[in-house]
Amino acid sequence: MSVNLSEISRDLVTAQIKATIDTSLLQIRTLRADAYVETTPPKSYFIYAPAAGYQTPAVFTIVDRISFREYQNGANFVTAVVNMSIFVLIEDRDLNHLVVKAERYQTALHQSLNQKTLVSHDNSLKIFIKIVDASFSDIYAPKENTPSGMFRKEVHLTLEVQHYEQL
Repeated sequence: MSVNLSEISRDLVTAQIKATIDTSLLQIRTLRADAYVETTPPKSYFIYAPAAGYQTPAVFTIVDRISFREYQNGANFVTAVVNMSIFVLIEDRDLNHLVVKAERYQTALHQSLNQKTLVSHDNSLKIFIKIVDASFSDIYAPKENTPSGMFRKEVHLTLEVQHYEQL
């Protein structure tokens, strides 16, 4: 029997984002009672960076490292901590809207992922997600001859994913 580790953990996290981000963004927009700042759902998902040909908002789920730990689960289990980075690249022509979008994406991802337990379809794997850090990039100005004139900003979340897998 093979050990899944990073691939299945990353796939479960990405599936959780895809399943919940639309609702989370809508709830946040409704709570803020702000019809001017659009928080559209992600259009692109990637597992590597830098990706070419993406449409924004774009979500990147990157596995950074795996730490193997010995718990008291016995010889028939693999336990590990998978450290992941979630990046969302956002664009807007209005700088105020761009900053608000970034903050709302950070909030929506936190709602969607933090303190969540996910299980694989065959119940052989369980992960527990904990967000340990969130940060925002500087604002990137459009290049001079760029017709879109869009400003860019990134939201970055650092995840600690506890991985429990039965062999």
